[in-house]
Amino acid sequence: MRPALLLVVAACGASGFPTAAHPPLPVIPDHGGPRMTAPRLVTVTFAGYELADDVERYGDWMMRSAWLETVGADFGFGRGSHTAKVRLRAAPPQLSPADLALLLVDRIRDGSVPALPEARLEVVYILYIPPGTSLIGAVGGGGRSLQSCRDYGGYHDRATDDAGPFAYAVIPTCDAGSTRDTLAGIELAASHELAEAATDPRTSPEQAAWVLAEPLNAWAPPDRGGEVADLCEIGYPAYRDGDFFAQRVWSNSAAQRGDDPCVPAPDGPWFNVSASPDGVVTVAPGTTVTLRLTGFSTGPVADWDVDLRMLSGASDFVPAVHVDRETINNGKQGTATLMVPGDAPAGGMAEGFIRSRRDGHTRSVWPILLRVNSATTTAAR
Repeated sequence: MRPALLLVVAACGASGFPTAAHPPLPVIPDHGGPRMTAPRLVTVTFAGYELADDVERYGDWMMRSAWLETVGADFGFGRGSHTAKVRLRAAPPQLSPADLALLLVDRIRDGSVPALPEARLEVVYILYIPPGTSLIGAVGGGGRSLQSCRDYGGYHDRATDDAGPFAYAVIPTCDAGSTRDTLAGIELAASHELAEAATDPRTSPEQAAWVLAEPLNAWAPPDRGGEVADLCEIGYPAYRDGDFFAQRVWSNSAAQRGDDPCVPAPDGPWFNVSASPDGVVTVAPGTTVTLRLTGFSTGPVADWDVDLRMLSGASDFVPAVHVDRETINNGKQGTATLMVPGDAPAGGMAEGFIRSRRDGHTRSVWPILLRVNSATTTAAR
């Protein structure tokens, strides 16, 4: 559990700019499990998948990109190889995640998909699911049944064949309104899962590698996970290289320096808004909690917009929110008031983000996590 009360002051740049004090950013720990050093990608599509050429080109770019080298620098891996591109016969209209894993194992056994036993701990099979196929069922050994595109845009897991365990990822095709936007979403999901499969493939049962697995951590709530791409999934702008998009990924070294922790970082100073109390704030139904907001930046910047947005789909209850200022800057302060509804369930959680925005686009976020303790007590960590 990271310390909640420790404040840091970062002096960034040659001018020694005094960044305002704020709670430290988390560092994702290494739990000692297997991880990759030079990932080898096998792209798997199905007959009739109209984006097959696009995702194969994306795999070529991704494995040789500066993006992969940057996101892997803290975690011991670099650029890899796009080892194979496989197109299977048409997929059925519905599959469970368990059925899909068995299908992949069967295709490896019959030679339709390369086995690569000599590089088994380095290989990632990415399966792109056509829009006419829905995945419905438990993911990753979980007990809750999920549906692709409604509950997730991708996942990675492990399977085992005759040569042993291996990592794979699944990317459904979720309609975003246009082919370009749909493909951008697929690319973001694929890069997200590749980065996490490389840093936490879990090819040994329950043996995690790089993951923030603290209970009730505001940066990694249970519904989103605590792997290296999860912490940069919501609110941070995507990385773009020409026509290709990729998920930005958490950097422990950048977080420890007090820089933008989601890399590759955009040009210019990083700016954000922290909240105090930091971490998980315990509340009671029908009460109000006030958070002190502090703007901070790693260099001189113009005022930026600030607001607070709750994630209704990820929350058991949604508090009413009021922020007392619309803009902020380094060292400036404000407050956010959250009014907990009287029917908020015991143990229920509400997730949200303080957003730092410029020109209508979110530049960075600070997580907010409320947890209902009881009907009679209110406390804050």
